[in-house]
Order: sequence, then C-alpha cells, then structure tokens
Amino acid sequence: MTETGAAWRDDLDALQFAVADHGGACLIHRLAFRALIGMLVGGPAAHKLSGDLSRDTCLAFFAREEQAFHAAAEAKIRRQFIPPGRNLHLNSRDIRRAMAGDAGGAKAKACRVLGG
Repeated sequence: MTETGAAWRDDLDALQFAVADHGGACLIHRLAFRALIGMLVGGPAAHKLSGDLSRDTCLAFFAREEQAFHAAAEAKIRRQFIPPGRNLHLNSRDIRRAMAGDAGGAKAKACRVLGG
C-alpha cells in the first residue's frame, strides 16, 4: 500500500483502494487508467499508452486525482445502492464524471435494447 492507501493488484491488473466508511474495496482496471490518461494526453500519443502504461503511472495518476476517485466511488455506492462491505469497480466513465465535478446526483445512463 502507498501513503494514499492504494495498492496495485498484479493478479487483477488493477489498482485497489479502501472506500472510507463503507468497508469495501474499490478496484480500477489498468484499461480504465489507459482511457483516462489517454483522454488527457489526447491525439496519436494516446495509442502509445496501450503497452507502456505501468503500474507506477497508474498509482501516480491515482495519487494526483485521489479526491475524484473517492468521489466516484461514493457516487457509485449511492447510485447503485451498494451495501456496506461490498467491493465495487469503477470504470473510466465513473471517474471522468467525478473529475468533471458531476459525480453526485447524475443517474447513470441506461442502455436500451431495440427490437429488430
């Protein structure tokens, strides 16, 4: 664990951190970090991230944006009524929403299956 309380899980290829006052762990897969960091880098350089995104880069990004990660976890817990102690996963959309300051009340978009 780092001073931020985050740890890299090699077995899951994901970062894990504890959710305060919830008792569960929150996981973010390396691919979510690739999407987030790629969004910030933008352009053709984002494609180079696919193989070069190290666990240290993910941990550093988490440390820089830790408040947004915690806000995203708390919002997802409220939005999906995740019971205390249950683990959860964040995707890049959850985190982008929190980074934009919109983690709180917005209900996740639902997918609709159209008949053929």
